[in-house]
Amino acid sequence: MEQLDFYKSLLDEISDGVYFVNRDRVITYWNKSAEELSGYTGKEVIGCRCRDNILVHNDNKGAWLYEA
Repeated sequence: MEQLDFYKSLLDEISDGVYFVNRDRVITYWNKSAEELSGYTGKEVIGCRCRDNILVHNDNKGAWLYEA
């Protein structure tokens, strides 16, 4: 568990927003910069899916990139 804590603390110190999703596209990790950039806390988003109006991924033409 120490190694996992090390990586989480490392990711929390970078200025880029980082998040992880599982195979079902459920958010499993949300770092501090993701909180600052998005306005959502990790507690609010972990367990949710990006498409639940949390993050909208678009292509360069503005089309949504998610599966219904």
